[in-house]
Amino acid sequence: MDYHFNIYFKVFAHQYSYRIPYTEDWGNQSYAERYIGTTSYIDEYVGNDAAKLSIQFVHPESLGFNTTAWPELGIETIVIGKVMIGNYPTTEFDDTSYLMHQVRRMPSGYRELRSRFFIAASNHSTAQLGHDLAVHCNIEMTHLGAFLPAIFREFKNTL
Repeated sequence: MDYHFNIYFKVFAHQYSYRIPYTEDWGNQSYAERYIGTTSYIDEYVGNDAAKLSIQFVHPESLGFNTTAWPELGIETIVIGKVMIGNYPTTEFDDTSYLMHQVRRMPSGYRELRSRFFIAASNHSTAQLGHDLAVHCNIEMTHLGAFLPAIFREFKNTL
């Protein structure tokens, strides 16, 4: 499932600027290696307001997740990013604001996506932002799920 998040950031390049670190040799890396350690600079609406967001993707183990237990739990991945709202830093993340998207395979074979946001009060956090992030995530993931799998099949060897 890491590939869905990888393609999301590549396909919508018009909404995202330069990724750090930059490399063109994505084909020799796993899907997770293609986005962990990168920073995405995003302009998009969350609620009624346009927001500048920076998301620096980190390995789940850096937050204490035991990834070796995931297969028996049906967890395919947890995409984690440090989040900064309001500007585009590369090093000034508060290390307390995170987004997490967990993908878990259900016994039926379907996948369940659970998203969590931990946003520090000092990082523009409000009760309204919590609501807006939940709504935004639901709309975005529902919409992306309709076409990303087909795009991935077409471009998986070039992303």
